Amino acid sequence: MAHSKLREIFQVYCRHLRDEFEIALGLVIHPGEKGVARERALVRHLRRLLPERYDIGSGFVVDAEGAISRQIDVIIYDHIVSPVFDVGGGLKYYPVECVVAVAEVKSTIKDRATMGSALENIASVKRLNRFAGRPRFEDSIHGAHGAIDAIVPEKSQLHPRYRIFGFIFTSESMSKESVIEELTSFCAANDRTIWPNMYVDISKDLISHISRPKEHGGEVVLSLYGEDSCGLYSTKEADSDNTVLLFTALLYRHLRWARVQEPDLLNYFFLQKTDADFHPFEDSKTPGGTAKEGT
Repeated sequence: MAHSKLREIFQVYCRHLRDEFEIALGLVIHPGEKGVARERALVRHLRRLLPERYDIGSGFVVDAEGAISRQIDVIIYDHIVSPVFDVGGGLKYYPVECVVAVAEVKSTIKDRATMGSALENIASVKRLNRFAGRPRFEDSIHGAHGAIDAIVPEKSQLHPRYRIFGFIFTSESMSKESVIEELTSFCAANDRTIWPNMYVDISKDLISHISRPKEHGGEVVLSLYGEDSCGLYSTKEADSDNTVLLFTALLYRHLRWARVQEPDLLNYFFLQKTDADFHPFEDSKTPGGTAKEGT
């Protein structure tokens, strides 16, 4: 009965999350404070399931080519392998190599403009280059780090565990038909590598991707990832009590196999090469010129 007990415990956590969202929606008056309240509620819930190597923040995600995402509500990152750049005033920048998941958190999504903005915010992170300036494929997990003897694959061929997971989280939505229409339209107009992974309305349903993997004999299964998606999955409203529980389990599934890299700060600071004077020892010969940084 241990599994049943664990389910009961997490159902209590899920009810707390839903209650906090309702309080933020109904009792908090200022729109900005509503946003802070709902994000804090989700963060408190996520901290119950995150492995110790992960932390949660908000701000902007950047890559070593100088690209920057839109401002993101929730950023889940591996704090072991990377620093976070706090420039004061609550403004933080996260190297894309260490980010494993991002979320847009909305009290309500009642119109297409709000939905479109959330989708573009997530896409702005997924477009960043996690392998800028890296000729070899690298891997970090649980603090262990090493280079793999392989070239960096094309972005479209990158395994989902090396991609950033993106989801939208809300407590009140448009109709399911309208949400699915917006998701379908976004997916039709954009590359699969920037498709969102999940849409969660804690009062109604969860929407994600389906696929037909060969190992399942062509049977339709929930996949989470756009790369092999052949359509969308949505829970039934009659099962809405389990929506947050399912979301929790699916996000954890990604977090437990996600891979990150250590950011190379020489690339971020554009110091791969510097002009320098060389001063060789008497018994060595060193040519002058430009020095390439690193080992």
